Amino acid sequence: MQETGAFLIHPYNDVRIISGQGTIALELLEQVQEIDTIIVPISGGGLISGVALAAKSINPSIRILAAEPCGANDAALSKAAGEIVKLPETNTIADGLRASLGSLTWPVVRDLVDAVITVEDQGDSRSHETLL
Repeated sequence: MQETGAFLIHPYNDVRIISGQGTIALELLEQVQEIDTIIVPISGGGLISGVALAAKSINPSIRILAAEPCGANDAALSKAAGEIVKLPETNTIADGLRASLGSLTWPVVRDLVDAVITVEDQGDSRSHETLL
């Protein structure tokens, strides 16, 4: 960054990323207006924050549900505790769902995500790597 003058854009805890992710909900609701629930995978929260902000601005009664693996259930624990809970480690094959909620995404998840669904997966990343 010092050499090129580039600047870091965080992969999920950045208003530009969150805004961009919201276009998913805009396109979805433009095509199917009668949707009453959207289920979104959650990790750092950028995707679900954008979706929740956009969808609820169009339809405040729409339900936004987060889905995450039981072995990386920091969002569910955070919602229950009312504050960000960081896991000491995660155990899931879904390596893209191992990030923790951010300072910008947590308030959106806390206030606009209606519930977090946790699901079992088929093991941790080590078993997945073995299969590859």
